Amino acid sequence: MIANGCAQQPGPLSKSAEVCIGGVSTRLIATAYANRIFVVVSQRENLGTLISATRESATGLASGPGCYSTRVLLGRRDDEALEVYARTLVELINKSRPADIEFHNKRETRDHTRYSRSQPYSAVFIVLAPLAFTRPADLLLALNLLDSSRATFHEVMRALDAIKVW
Repeated sequence: MIANGCAQQPGPLSKSAEVCIGGVSTRLIATAYANRIFVVVSQRENLGTLISATRESATGLASGPGCYSTRVLLGRRDDEALEVYARTLVELINKSRPADIEFHNKRETRDHTRYSRSQPYSAVFIVLAPLAFTRPADLLLALNLLDSSRATFHEVMRALDAIKVW
């Protein structure tokens, strides 16, 4: 798309919803950026506590299942339930992200076997890269809930699953 002589790139994928959780109107927004996923869950008119959740990595590859760290960037630091939301959500995001799929077309020639993505092929190979070898999604979570009960937690996770962008 061209606007004012400049090519515009499509924006990040974003979905939102307004649902009733625990009898309270709750605004949900999920946006997938290139380097992280930003999720807002708010029952008030502001963002509330901002939490970063990342998958730990020493060499660029995931260091193992369940190796996540959370950090409160802004807001309440006295409620551990908020970090539980962030950790659970970043785990769900990374478990539900599909493996990278790469299609390689194999074409036989007299001299050698050549792999090409555009030429005619005699066989198709599908290479699945497991999640451990793909870049894990980091999470930035803005959370502002009136109630942090277990029932609210489950309702929030169900509602986020309906608008997931990961």
